[in-house]
Amino acid sequence: MEMSEKLYQLRKERGWSQEEVAVELQVSRQTVSKWESGATMPDTKRLKQLSDLYGIGVESLLKGSALPNAQQPFDTASDLIDWTSAWAKKYPILQEYKTMEDIHKHQEKIDIWFQRFQQVYGTNDLDTFLILKDMLYQSYLKRNEKNKADRE
Repeated sequence: MEMSEKLYQLRKERGWSQEEVAVELQVSRQTVSKWESGATMPDTKRLKQLSDLYGIGVESLLKGSALPNAQQPFDTASDLIDWTSAWAKKYPILQEYKTMEDIHKHQEKIDIWFQRFQQVYGTNDLDTFLILKDMLYQSYLKRNEKNKADRE
């Protein structure tokens, strides 16, 4: 049985709607629908949440499911790396900012923004992260260009 079928079956067995599962996992109903139709697969974080929600192991969810592409083993390994610690050697601010006063308030706002973006566009965690990261990078580049022009 494919994972999409398992997700559908587990939800129906419990009498839950897609909306109820979506609220529990803090994703859109459309995201749950895409998982159950096999259009997309949950990312690693959501797989863990789904396994906890349904009370089964991640392996049980994945058993019998084909890997969507050859990229998945790399993605899984990549997910295991603590990238913040890896980059903090070159950029110490990545560790230092965590002790800044009231930084948690900004993190909460970012979390809300992240969730709203997902609800509006129906993107999964990874796609949302990549899009927002790119948007932030584009803003950074634009500011650098403006600052450079101001200095000239």
